[in-house]
Amino acid sequence: MGFWCTPCSILYGAHLSQLVAFVAPVGRLAPERAPQRHGAFASLRRCGLCVHAKRPTLLRGCIEDVPSQIRRKKPLESEKRYRLDLGPDAHEAKPVPVQSMSFWNLPNALTLARLILLPPIVVFFYISQRWAALVCTTLFGMVSLTDWLDGYIARRLNVSSVWGAFLDPVADKLSVATMLILLVERYARFWVTLPAVVILVREIAITALREWMASRGLRDVVAVNQHGKLKTVFQMGSIMLLLLAQPSIGLPPPVLYLGVSFLHAAAVLSLVSGYRYFRAALEAHATYY
Repeated sequence: MGFWCTPCSILYGAHLSQLVAFVAPVGRLAPERAPQRHGAFASLRRCGLCVHAKRPTLLRGCIEDVPSQIRRKKPLESEKRYRLDLGPDAHEAKPVPVQSMSFWNLPNALTLARLILLPPIVVFFYISQRWAALVCTTLFGMVSLTDWLDGYIARRLNVSSVWGAFLDPVADKLSVATMLILLVERYARFWVTLPAVVILVREIAITALREWMASRGLRDVVAVNQHGKLKTVFQMGSIMLLLLAQPSIGLPPPVLYLGVSFLHAAAVLSLVSGYRYFRAALEAHATYY
């Protein structure tokens, strides 16, 4: 079989048995690339740790020769489950809340209330009275408030559930889509229809992107960013202003102009945040796959 080279003996000495135990499986996992000899000697020869190797370079291929199927780039699901959420200071790290299957908690109740308020909003929207328009605007203000409040309470109480993760984005998309469709019908103008279509198309595209990334185990890559949060603020503000600008309420024209400006700003921020989401998703997919 030959003798070990001098560098191998010096470097590994008493730990030679551990090195053999580590390297030996490589030859078994990749038989088409393994040398003709078998056992520990063949494994060391493959890694370039012996003078009998074709290119006796010390520590040449321990990592390169590991087959691609055993070189994991992304963490396992079990590793994600117990991951720590490191804040600005590592010593203040807090464990990520474990998701519960229970439905009844305060954040989920607020999300459900948001969905329940949508039918009354539609009904009052079509009543051509000043009081009905004010009630419709007030109800949508409550929807906008619960959109922020349920997330805030969930973070403060460290509450997370599978139902909440599903219902919250559904309620967001339904409330925004419903109000934009109503406003497009009410005003029937190009300067309202165009930004509304941009926002709706973006919402559908990002929802599909998040589902795809979740199926790849990379949902956190497309988590809400600052542009997305700012877009939501302008979006809700524009809907509120356009509801108040209805002729039945009788507010001055600047309210309508401000609402349209907010709607266009929300459309621009939708495109910017959507571009950032898609770019982050493509980079993450190229890195992990």
